[in-house]
Amino acid sequence: MTLLVAIVGVIGTLGGALLTQNRADRMKRIELAQAAAQRLEERQHADLQRKAEQVEAREQEIAAERRACYISLNTAARQYVTALTNHMHALLRATAEEVFGDQLEVRRLAHRDSYAAAQMIVPLRVLNAASAVNRKLDAAYGTLKRIETTTDER
Repeated sequence: MTLLVAIVGVIGTLGGALLTQNRADRMKRIELAQAAAQRLEERQHADLQRKAEQVEAREQEIAAERRACYISLNTAARQYVTALTNHMHALLRATAEEVFGDQLEVRRLAHRDSYAAAQMIVPLRVLNAASAVNRKLDAAYGTLKRIETTTDER
């Protein structure tokens, strides 16, 4: 009987140690799984944050490109109108060829280039307005060139 008690005592001691170790291993696996899940969640949050920052940066870049395009188109159109006006006044004074012929062509080409860039960048609503302005400027240019031709023929 003593032997039986001793065997039960040894088995109980060894079994308790094994159960404790098993429980500790299981708790460690749970902790590691929770830590991995936490790291995954943090990575996903960081990825979402980075993507949101990239989207915001791109939106700011697009807004800056549009603003630069608007400025360029507006400046080119104003300079083109000024060159058309100067050319018209020079024609009235019969000095157009000498002073303003080259300037008009430079301004017309600059406006054409700005308008072409705008066609790629600006929203449709703005493009429709710019298109109307472009047609009016082209019509004014054509009229001015016809007047210049008839003036030259005299």
